[in-house]
Amino acid sequence: MCHSVGHMLRTVTGKSLTARELHTRLEAKDGEIHSKMFTLLANLRGSKEYFSKLAMDVQWMLKQLGPPTLFITCSTAEWFSEPLIEHIRNINRHSVPNIDNMTPAELCALDPVTVSIHFHKKWQSIFTNLINSKETPLFGPVSDHFWRIEYQQRGSAHVHCLLWIKDAPVIDQSTYEEVQHYLNKVTTCAKPDSTTSPTLSQLVSKFQVHKCNSYCQKSFKNNGKFFKKCRFGFPRPVKKETELSDPLDCLAVLKTKQPRKRLYHLHRTPDEVNINDYNPALLLANQANVDVQYIGHAGSRLPYYITEYMAKHERSEQDQLWQDIFSSSKSLGTNAMSFMLKSVKSRQVGANEAADRLLGHKLYSKSRQMRFADLEPAITAKRVLKPAAEISHLLKTNPDCEDIFMPHWVLDIYPARPDEMELVSLYELLGWYEREKLKTSKEPLQLKGYGMYLRHRTTKPYIITHKLINPQLSEDKKQAYFYQLLKLFKPWRTEDDLCLPGKGYHDTYQLEKHRLPEMQQYHEGNVQRNQAEEQMDRDIAQRADDTTTAQANTDVTDDQEGALAGCQTDPLRSAMQGCRRFPQQVKRKGQTR
Repeated sequence: MCHSVGHMLRTVTGKSLTARELHTRLEAKDGEIHSKMFTLLANLRGSKEYFSKLAMDVQWMLKQLGPPTLFITCSTAEWFSEPLIEHIRNINRHSVPNIDNMTPAELCALDPVTVSIHFHKKWQSIFTNLINSKETPLFGPVSDHFWRIEYQQRGSAHVHCLLWIKDAPVIDQSTYEEVQHYLNKVTTCAKPDSTTSPTLSQLVSKFQVHKCNSYCQKSFKNNGKFFKKCRFGFPRPVKKETELSDPLDCLAVLKTKQPRKRLYHLHRTPDEVNINDYNPALLLANQANVDVQYIGHAGSRLPYYITEYMAKHERSEQDQLWQDIFSSSKSLGTNAMSFMLKSVKSRQVGANEAADRLLGHKLYSKSRQMRFADLEPAITAKRVLKPAAEISHLLKTNPDCEDIFMPHWVLDIYPARPDEMELVSLYELLGWYEREKLKTSKEPLQLKGYGMYLRHRTTKPYIITHKLINPQLSEDKKQAYFYQLLKLFKPWRTEDDLCLPGKGYHDTYQLEKHRLPEMQQYHEGNVQRNQAEEQMDRDIAQRADDTTTAQANTDVTDDQEGALAGCQTDPLRSAMQGCRRFPQQVKRKGQTR
């Protein structure tokens, strides 16, 4: 937390700033605080900004890696884990009287640390040895992943996981049969035979059978009538074989305020209509409820909705604390630290989450690291100041010195790359290289003028993130967009190298794109993705209108395949609606007379 506050206070805008000018800005309490609060709170675990940054990271993964294949949820069932309950009893037997008479719920509440350790060890074992196994991966070779831990209101943890499976089929890119075959391979809703598979049968009956209650039942209005339906889609329809739905229908129904429509339906018998989709091996390993959903759609909307769901922030009263940061009686650093401490206290944290924090357990994991490329011109780029002791020394010895910043990846490191990397683009350097302090003079790839060298990464490259600019908005935005593109992919030493003589950034791109195929591919990928999303939005809106019109002329009881299939009428709400209409009808009749 202290590091986050310090980093915020040491980040300033501008290319050149002397020690004396910095001292003047500090005396005037100029901390650029409005623009820095997001960065500050993005490091505060559980805050809204923390999860917003996480969502942006996942969206960049979607841009670079394409749609994920599977969305998996693994819940915990600590109350039903006999080995865990017995272990808690044994380790607390000498310190807790009458422990043998305590219920599993009381024991778990008594020792949330042990419950937390058990959950994390179990999940890490499942993910490492089963899902991401090098020899026999459960769903196929995992090329990339993202998972996060979320806490229910009672504090119990569960995991949401996105998996990118190598060579997995993708809807709209693979054949119907390929997707159908993969679904049947990795997930099922079958009711196991209790004689041949007694353990699996017991787990399915205990954890996978959905029972509707007030939590899942939602009311929907259609043709003036109200209907109730489970928001998880139970009971699910009987199917002779696995069937795929039109993704456009699934997305369009979200705009009509009607129940969600599933992307596919598994082969299902009448005895299995309330069984949630699962993978047998995963269920046996987890010993608690699991949910396996295929989301491999080439359009970006389905993964986007999943990302929003996964990265939702925890409850907090943080918004009421913003005014505290503007106190004039304290220093900027004191205010920022005070704000962060109050934000922590305003969070609703259960015992299990508190234990995770104290134990240092990971809240999320992703297979790719992000590196932000600040592509702004030097005069508006964000710079990190050197430590206060060094600047204080400069203020005394050389107050007009401008060497008060830490090395900047774009403005300093890339232009100072060694000659043997002359043709390496900024995009490649940021993705594949780390900077290290020189240990000997024999290190390769030494930076010019800095006591550092570049080390090539041996694993996956960084995903390069940057400010997104829409070139369609104005001519200035268009030039800024191609300025960024040239800066990323055209080798340069100074910014004068970006443009050809007498040409603008867009014209330079047009002349240079065939010589720099990576730049052209990156730009065309952006264009195709934006056009596809715009077309998808139009298609969804049109399908939503068509669906609304069709529902107005269709009886819900006859709609066997629609989003309202399986709905039950809600006579109470329909009657209340009739009561509200009655005075209006009487009033209209009186006016006609």
